[in-house]
Amino acid sequence: MELKNLIIKKLQEMNKPIEQTGDIWFRTTCLNPNHNDTKPSFHINFITGTGACWSCGYRVTKDFWVKGIIEDNEEIERELKIKELEHKFLQKEEPQKEIKIILPPRSEEVPDNYRGITLWKDVGAYICKSGKYKDRLIMPIYYDDKVKAFETRALFDTPNKYMHSKGFNAKELIYPYNLLKESGSNYVVLVEGILDALSGWELGIPTITNWGVANNFNTNKIKELLRLGVDTIYLAFDKDQAGLLAQEKMLKDKLLNKYFEVKRGVELQKLEKFYTMPCKDLNEFLQYR
Repeated sequence: MELKNLIIKKLQEMNKPIEQTGDIWFRTTCLNPNHNDTKPSFHINFITGTGACWSCGYRVTKDFWVKGIIEDNEEIERELKIKELEHKFLQKEEPQKEIKIILPPRSEEVPDNYRGITLWKDVGAYICKSGKYKDRLIMPIYYDDKVKAFETRALFDTPNKYMHSKGFNAKELIYPYNLLKESGSNYVVLVEGILDALSGWELGIPTITNWGVANNFNTNKIKELLRLGVDTIYLAFDKDQAGLLAQEKMLKDKLLNKYFEVKRGVELQKLEKFYTMPCKDLNEFLQYR
């Protein structure tokens, strides 16, 4: 069967409209399942078999009609999801105001291998021994070279274990952003705290913090994860009742599931040992594995 007839047959099977424009072109609605193309914008050269959407850029080659093989359109799919997200929530979220962040004074470097972690210098963490944040571990939240906010953790037992800077918004912030960006990973493991996130990286697992057990995702964070190439999120909250309950809620979250594949951490092979050992979280697992 000649290529032109193969294309017609395939489009008919897909219930797509077929309009011939010129001597070598068909026009139809976009073949991208994530593009709600109400006006036909997909053009196909029925001599070469190549086709592309003039609206979203989605494309196929001859192999699609002959062998059913689609080109790698991941980047296009990702941009469409971001555009959809921006359009859907345009009136619901206000951009976060820029706040100048002044880091507390640096007093000491974090001891090598503190809490089993060796990445302290890589993420710009240090210890403050004076003022409001005395005897606290300072963990700046960097996006490239810019400090978006910081979290502090007391070095000793205290009711205020964690303190945050002005401008700290758990729903906006990704930590550690730079490590994730450099990794190019298409998946992340979501954990409750910063120490657990850094412990994940020590174990060779791309891990980010959720800043607790609440659903701390807004559309800006989702868009940024999509831009970084993330398409799958594994949930590995603490193995206590609060963590397990929060995890089950997030597994059913409609917004997250619309833009990512959301899975339990136990489904990730690299976490198998974590789920077989009697440890509460990734930092404890790192220290005692």
